Amino acid sequence: MYEEFRKHETVQYWMDALANRAPATKSSYLKHLRAFCEATGKTPDELIAQRKQDLKSDDLYVRHRTEMMLKKHIADLDDQECSISTQKLRYASIRSFFQCHYMALELRRTDAPSGEPIGKEPASRKQIKRMIDIAEPFKFRCLISFLKDCGWRLGDVLNLTWGDMNDMGEGFWNFKKVTEKRRVVGNGFVGPETTELMQLYRKKREESGETITPESPLFESETGDFFQGISWVSYKVSKIAEMVGAKNVSAHSLRKYFQRTLENPELHVHKTWIKQFMGKKIIGSDRPYVEDRTEKLLEAYKMAYDNLRLEARPLDEKERRIRAIIDHARLMGTSEDKIQQVVKMLATRKRTLDPDTIIEMLKQGNNTQEDPNDCPNGEHCSERFEEIDESDLLTYLQDGWQIVHKLDNGNVIIRRG
Repeated sequence: MYEEFRKHETVQYWMDALANRAPATKSSYLKHLRAFCEATGKTPDELIAQRKQDLKSDDLYVRHRTEMMLKKHIADLDDQECSISTQKLRYASIRSFFQCHYMALELRRTDAPSGEPIGKEPASRKQIKRMIDIAEPFKFRCLISFLKDCGWRLGDVLNLTWGDMNDMGEGFWNFKKVTEKRRVVGNGFVGPETTELMQLYRKKREESGETITPESPLFESETGDFFQGISWVSYKVSKIAEMVGAKNVSAHSLRKYFQRTLENPELHVHKTWIKQFMGKKIIGSDRPYVEDRTEKLLEAYKMAYDNLRLEARPLDEKERRIRAIIDHARLMGTSEDKIQQVVKMLATRKRTLDPDTIIEMLKQGNNTQEDPNDCPNGEHCSERFEEIDESDLLTYLQDGWQIVHKLDNGNVIIRRG
């Protein structure tokens, strides 16, 4: 059906003119033009032929016949209670079609559909868990988990292959690819909750007789048509959400879940790094903060991953001991500010801080007298802790810092305040 529609000469020319647009955008435009053709009872070729003839007329009503058709069509959509997003996309698609053929519609700004789209909500952890629990076939359990772990657009995820996956150890995978919409390199990750499902998914496919190569799609396509595949998968994810009572949740809601989770200020993940994870375009002012080292991005992702998890990760013995130390410090009257400083450092240095270091840091907090005269201008400077390379130690000592603890990795924890 869509293949027949694409065979029209005017549609082929339009698609060629939109060659630099994302496949999902072109697919959406095609869908909206087809709907307009059905509403007007004309083919795309007939629309262009009529427009060409109308523009030769001296009668203004005839010259603007197509504009009237479009405005009436948008009004009909509004009467049918179609969303503002649908109305705006339909309007933009039809304008693009005629503009591409050098027959731009003469429309005023007030002719465009007005109103703000409600938009899809970020999915909650509970909603995502329930979606994964009931999703069928198994591919959709894996896909939903993959989307919540990486924050990529659905079309970009469906374009990934098994050869794009790089095993980074400990259940974390990395993948890099130029995104379809923004044409930027996304540096994405997924964690253990997803990779465990993906390994099962691959095994099921291989047991069914499929030979998986590096060129094999990460997720099996729903149809032979890539454009229809994206639309169908998006529809399917939305229906799964509806089944668990999440009526305003879509595949894009999983992208919003990822972004909202990592933007939590307690995680200390730079906004530019989050954009790199998600394959978003980085504006000029953020360029200095781009991190080209995948290992550094992975370190930040790992530290934030517990917040993306749907199931709480069991604490190991070291983590249980650290939690007990912090609870004991509260009972002994250590200030909450001091405890929060330690908690924040733990969030960024989980793998290098041991229980003995935590005890020493909290002791320093209890033994330190707060003196407003310690800082210039009569202001009080609260205690600060930093982890530095040992080669930089002399500079910090000359600036008034004190050694708290030496770490096994060669770095040093220092304190000032």
